[in-house]
Amino acid sequence: MDFLIENGVLLRYTRKYAPPEIAVPEGILEIGDRAFSGVKHLQRVRLPEGLTRIGDWAFSECRTMTEINIPASVNQIGRAAFYRCGSLRSIELPESLPALSPSLFCECYSLQQIHIPDRVTCIPEYCFSRCKTMKSISLPAGLREIGGYAFQKCEQLRSVTLGSGVKSIGECAFESCVSFRSITTPQELRELEDGVFWGCKGLKEIVLPPSLKRIGKNAFTDCCALEKISLPGTVEALGDKAFSGCQSLTEITIPAAVHMIGGAAFWGCSDLRRMQVEKDNPVYDSREDCSAIIHSGTNTLIVGCGGSRIPGSVERIGDYAFAGARGLRALAVPDGVTHIGLQAFYACEDLEEVHFGKGLTHIDCAAFEGCRRLQSVVLPEGLREIGTHAFAQCGSLSSVKIPGGVTHIGLSAFAGCGRGTGRSR
Repeated sequence: MDFLIENGVLLRYTRKYAPPEIAVPEGILEIGDRAFSGVKHLQRVRLPEGLTRIGDWAFSECRTMTEINIPASVNQIGRAAFYRCGSLRSIELPESLPALSPSLFCECYSLQQIHIPDRVTCIPEYCFSRCKTMKSISLPAGLREIGGYAFQKCEQLRSVTLGSGVKSIGECAFESCVSFRSITTPQELRELEDGVFWGCKGLKEIVLPPSLKRIGKNAFTDCCALEKISLPGTVEALGDKAFSGCQSLTEITIPAAVHMIGGAAFWGCSDLRRMQVEKDNPVYDSREDCSAIIHSGTNTLIVGCGGSRIPGSVERIGDYAFAGARGLRALAVPDGVTHIGLQAFYACEDLEEVHFGKGLTHIDCAAFEGCRRLQSVVLPEGLREIGTHAFAQCGSLSSVKIPGGVTHIGLSAFAGCGRGTGRSR
């Protein structure tokens, strides 16, 4: 007997290797949890009318299965029921199905066609994660929520139409959807969760809703084709690394409502040339039209770009402030600046010349690491500390005069530099 059945529930298909086609016996009401999980050589499955439930992981890792019919009587399909069914190309879900389950089609690499019933209001977490050949999908008009990682690494997914009723898009929901070109977000969306478009390398255009309050950390990390984005006036917070690695982004305006910008929010935005904070912002400013973002209360320049200059009233250069910026060839650090932060000018490969002001006392770790065209620096007499890797891998740096008052030089501070470093007397 190939089927273990009890009280109308098919508990287990008992053979490890199946024939190409299986017909589940009539009268079965449920396919039990893991009933066919891992069965080999199975290609087609015929399920009987009257079936009401397909259990958790029921057909998971049936890697050769290409076809299965879901009867109209089915009203529940369990978690990960078709997980890693790598040969499944299409599937019809019954219109009466009220909900999808987490990880339902996760790693169904060949899945290209699916119709989602109109009653479905949520695409749960990991539901279509790694469906690598899916090019498009039609979402129900009544959809309200897209769960975390729902479409993660759907590498050929080119577009998704998000209805106006969608109020929540979960963490990393569209991470690494590299074929995305544009997307319009729902009008009532208030928050972009962490990593929601992380690694969408083809994304050139996105329209954000007027209701948006928060952009989470890594929300647009490595969206390297994104050239321009308009932040609605309602936005209040940008998370850590929110736009890091957006290499094609050329300009950004920070609305007056923004009261929090996370660390490295624009790290590696190498083509940025213009930055502006709206004048009524109580926390940040772009004083003297400096094309940079300055934290007003501490006079710390937290984000700069290739088109920035440092105003004389600035007292600190923040961590990662100019990291990866292109077009920055000469830099004048005003006398009022006392501290240059962690990786502040990391990998500014166009930087050739730096003039340090008299007030500088600290250069933090990796502050100028990888500035490979930097040729010479004259450090001010008041300098006390040079951090680890501060000037490492500055291959063109052949002349450095280190003041006698320096009390600490970090490990490998000048590793990979040319000869000629020394201590002035």
